[in-house]
Amino acid sequence: MRGKLEISRQLVEELVREALASEGEICGFILGRVEGERFRVCELYKTKNVSPAKRISFDVDSGEVYEAHTCAEKKGLDVVGIYHSHFGPPIPSTTDLKYMREWPVVWLIISSTDGSVAAYIAKQCSIEELEVQLT
Repeated sequence: MRGKLEISRQLVEELVREALASEGEICGFILGRVEGERFRVCELYKTKNVSPAKRISFDVDSGEVYEAHTCAEKKGLDVVGIYHSHFGPPIPSTTDLKYMREWPVVWLIISSTDGSVAAYIAKQCSIEELEVQLT
């Protein structure tokens, strides 16, 4: 069975607008619930990209990582994933693949060129593309 990311159309449109308007990669965390192979997005936790090479990479301050987890816990949610944008198609870069294996949560990628989106998760020996279901 293929995994599924359930996210509201409104949240996706918000991310696409932000990605298309940004001169660097946008990034943040996905808060929600995991139900087997389904990942339900409840809200986004936006963070600042602190990478010195913002156009081609993203990095999040460790304090914001902690704050995202604290926020999720207070709301009874989990950090189910990470989102970020690419200036190109929404496919994982070599760097993304490395970190996806280290942190096997959902990775939602937004294209800053055409607004397309795709989601992925690391499985034991592979990277699986998730179905993105707009709600």
